[in-house]
Formats: sequence, C-alpha cells, structure tokens
Amino acid sequence: MSYLFQINITLFKNRLLLVLFAVTSSILLPNVAFSKDYKVEILVFENLIEHQAYESYKHKEIEEIVTESEVWLIEPTMLLEELVSFDESEDYLLQHHFSWGQESLDYSEAPVVNLTETDISGWIKVYANHLLYINLDLDYKGYKLTEKRRIKLDEKHFFDHPKFGILLQVSRLEEDEGESDGEGSELDDIVED
Repeated sequence: MSYLFQINITLFKNRLLLVLFAVTSSILLPNVAFSKDYKVEILVFENLIEHQAYESYKHKEIEEIVTESEVWLIEPTMLLEELVSFDESEDYLLQHHFSWGQESLDYSEAPVVNLTETDISGWIKVYANHLLYINLDLDYKGYKLTEKRRIKLDEKHFFDHPKFGILLQVSRLEEDEGESDGEGSELDDIVED
C-alpha cells in the first residue's frame, strides 16, 4: 500500500510540474517568436538638424544578399502616426516607407530585403531564433549604419545615426492581410521576384 501511495504522489508531482510548465510557457510565449508570418514596416528618414557627422574610414560597398525565402508587399498600417509626425517636422525629412510580409524563419532561412534606392543601399533581415532579431547593414548617402538587435513584436524600434535613422515595427501578420498593390510601399521597385 505504501508503494502505491508513493507512485500516486510521484504522478501527482509530475502532473503538477507539467501544469506549471504550461502556465509559465503561456505567459512567456508573447515574447518568443514562432511559426506565424510577420509584417515588417520601416520608415527611413534624414536628420536635418545641424551637427557634424564624419565617417572616419573607407568602408566596403554593401553586397546584396540572395536568399531562397521571399517577401510580399503589404499595405503600410503600423507607423502612420509617425509618418504624419515626420511630414510636420522641420528637423527630419522622411525619405522612404517600406512595408512587407514574410515567414517567421530562423537566421539561415529568413529572407533578406535588399534596398537599392539612389540614396540608400544595403539590406535588412528579420528572423526568429526562439526570440525575434533584426540585422541591418545600410549606407545612406555615404553614411553607414550596421546593427544586430533583439526586438519585440509590436514595439517600435529606432536605429540611429547622426545623419539618418530607421524606425521599424514588426507584428504578426493578420489573416486578412494579403498581397498589396504596392501603393504606399516602395518594395515593388526594390525586391526582385
């Protein structure tokens, strides 16, 4: 009888641990990136405030990165208030507004968006290795911005250089958000199918 009682207590403890693990996981999961698609939206703006910014080194030209994964155009919807703020600002000049959808993939499989405008070139890569990250390597009118950062869903993230900046937001892609006609986004000129 004592042996069966010990087995029942052990089973109860194991079940209790599983329930605690499930509850803890459900609390932590919103900060963890998994299998759904993402919507990525960025604003590229120039800083018009007088200050000095020098590049003290000669950097290599940024090479385009080719990946098998694709992105698709999405109508911009997340950074519209900021867009209005930039339009009303005398200190900043909005240069580009990009918005795209992509699968949630790890670093080795995630798509790379190559930017090839006249004033900005380089690439942006959003990927999920249990947590969400962004890597970017951009050249804006000869000024370089390179960064790797952990980001969180639905938060606005600012990438800063004295001459220009990037405002970015990543969220889950809603079921009804499909391909866009590209209006309001410049990716159709940038991303080659």
